[in-house]
Amino acid sequence: MNINHHFFTFYQFYMKTFVRSAFALFAVSALVAIMTTGAAFAQPKLEINKGTDTYDWGVVTAVAQPLTAKIEVKNIGDKELNIGEVRPGCGCTTAPLEKSVLKPGESTHVNITLNVGANNGQIMKTVSFRSNSQPLGEQVLMLKAFIQRPILPEPMYVQMPQMFVGREVVGSTKLKNTTKAPITLTNIMVNSGVTLNIKSPYVLEAGAEIELISKVTPKQDQLGYFHAEIVVQTNHPDQAMFDVRVYGEVKALAQSPAFAPGAGGSK
Repeated sequence: MNINHHFFTFYQFYMKTFVRSAFALFAVSALVAIMTTGAAFAQPKLEINKGTDTYDWGVVTAVAQPLTAKIEVKNIGDKELNIGEVRPGCGCTTAPLEKSVLKPGESTHVNITLNVGANNGQIMKTVSFRSNSQPLGEQVLMLKAFIQRPILPEPMYVQMPQMFVGREVVGSTKLKNTTKAPITLTNIMVNSGVTLNIKSPYVLEAGAEIELISKVTPKQDQLGYFHAEIVVQTNHPDQAMFDVRVYGEVKALAQSPAFAPGAGGSK
């Protein structure tokens, strides 16, 4: 009876000790797992433009100066964010970064400049951000604008047909007033021997369109690539001046189809 009693007492002590040890081991393992999991999920995360992937200037009529925007860049993760590169998609955009290392919750700004140049209508550019952000190490911001100039040349250039020395050639484009008020073409200048069908000052009524006809008789010293420029000054504050380029290639008269054997022309 005493042996059984001692054995039972020992068994109870052993089980209590085992349970305590097992529980302690389980608690330590759980704590380690939680700490490991937390460390594994701690990561930087880049947010651009408050979570939208596009910055849109909308319809732009005043294009004398480059378009500008101040874009917020924020680390919404729980680990330090390192922005390694901000790369414009083309030479038309510049994006200097104010700060490249952001702590969790910290933000900075990117100043973007978009040079519109001679563009008309819808234009789209991009700026790429490379960082240690997870899960995407590279993110792209789309830049959009619809350029609506007061006077719209369409097309933006005049492509001359076959050009031969001593023979008049004609090309044209159209000028459209896209506004709701008349615009005066105050001064029209042209070079390289080109003449036009309109003279300044010329009033283009609201919503009206005119065909701008260019004529030129190439000279011997203009053989080869031909280039002329039509420069137009206006009274509109958003488009003080615009230009239209004239292109072509001047060949010797002997190269004209009229001088080909059997063509019946002079030789």
